[in-house]
Amino acid sequence: MLTGGLVLGHAKLEVSRFNGREPDQYRYNIETGPLNSTAVRVSWNPTRTLALQGSYGYFKDPEQLEPGVNQKRLSASILYADEIAPGFKLATTLAWGRKTIEGRSDDAYAAEASVKHKGWTVFGRGEVTQNSELIATLEHGPAYTVGKASLGLVRDVRLAEHLSVGIGGLVLHFICGRRVV
Repeated sequence: MLTGGLVLGHAKLEVSRFNGREPDQYRYNIETGPLNSTAVRVSWNPTRTLALQGSYGYFKDPEQLEPGVNQKRLSASILYADEIAPGFKLATTLAWGRKTIEGRSDDAYAAEASVKHKGWTVFGRGEVTQNSELIATLEHGPAYTVGKASLGLVRDVRLAEHLSVGIGGLVLHFICGRRVV
């Protein structure tokens, strides 16, 4: 991978060239290959509490099971984090992504937030994804829209000055889907 970047004030531009092939089932070895794919990301932090980013990627022949099929990926996100009241910290993210394969685009959306007070964190996440790869066919099958919502709680237990462990779980987890055609 080769990456270069430029920072101007609160804005940053990054460009990378890399091997776009997904790794094989042997995750412990180093994958090699030509630098045949490109990614560009622009990020901007207009304030200390707000971060915006957008990215584009072109992946040449990324999937071993679909040789010769290239992908384009776009993403955009907004992150906000601040103390909203004494002792209460809020962090939120809104994100969108699109994957385009052979002219067909699938979109995904996510929204998540957490509120932390003392050692407690309440968090939630919702996401909706279009996917035309859920059913194994020779060609990309019909598109499905799949949604998921989660709500949870974590209690941080401090073990040392710079070490904590969180104990908690999801109290609500909901998944739904439908065929779009």
